[in-house]
Amino acid sequence: MRLSLKISSWAIAIVVMLLSVSFAIYDIFCFQPHRGEITRLIQVATTEESEPPALIVQLVRASAGENLDWLVTRLIIDNLNISHKPESLVGWHIESFLWLQLVRIRLTEQEQLTLYLAQVHTGKDLKGFSSTAQVIFNKPLSALSPQEAATIAALPHAPSIFAKSSERLAKRREYLLSKLENGS
Repeated sequence: MRLSLKISSWAIAIVVMLLSVSFAIYDIFCFQPHRGEITRLIQVATTEESEPPALIVQLVRASAGENLDWLVTRLIIDNLNISHKPESLVGWHIESFLWLQLVRIRLTEQEQLTLYLAQVHTGKDLKGFSSTAQVIFNKPLSALSPQEAATIAALPHAPSIFAKSSERLAKRREYLLSKLENGS
């Protein structure tokens, strides 16, 4: 009985070690070569996207919830054309999971927020919160009213749908504002 317990313990230790080494290798060969490009995406953000007003941060958190890191991961993969086109859906999920973990480990929350605000698609030919605020309201992010800021924060949820339906955009905007009022 004790021998099988020792063998099981060693087998588990070896598997955990192999997974850790594999993750480190993936980081070195798949994530780190793109670190400069990711840094460039952060650097092209406007000052208001790098240091957003508190209202914008609250609205993004209300809209994205706990998924901001996942949204940033997808933005990085899409913007940098990183996907290695896994041959199966399982491969795609594994690759996405690895990138998500590396984004969580390698990028600060502020860098993730900056990437999201600067790179997210908000409508036809529109990308980023600052440019969207300028195009739609002719104002910087810091000058937006709560309703205007909620409109901008709502757009990434479904930009093509909201472009066609101002009623649906208004419902999403009101939903975000109510989440702010309720503190959730």
